[in-house]
Amino acid sequence: MIIQPGMKIGIKKAHKVWRAYSRGNRVLDVPVNGYRLVLYDASQKEILQLQKVSSLDVAKLNQNELNKQLGIKVIREK
Repeated sequence: MIIQPGMKIGIKKAHKVWRAYSRGNRVLDVPVNGYRLVLYDASQKEILQLQKVSSLDVAKLNQNELNKQLGIKVIREK
């Protein structure tokens, strides 16, 4: 993939729930929370997920690292 002017890196919160059923027909929901580093194009449209991380602090550190390495702007949280 070619890095183009206007691309940005952002952090997106991910919330998924995995559901399983026991032999006794009981429902078991397992929440999986985390954060994703996402690459956006110039019009703020999501292109692809770059990385999965479990905490916001790690996501911010990795976002800054990619910012320095690739020279891509960062989308700051509101």
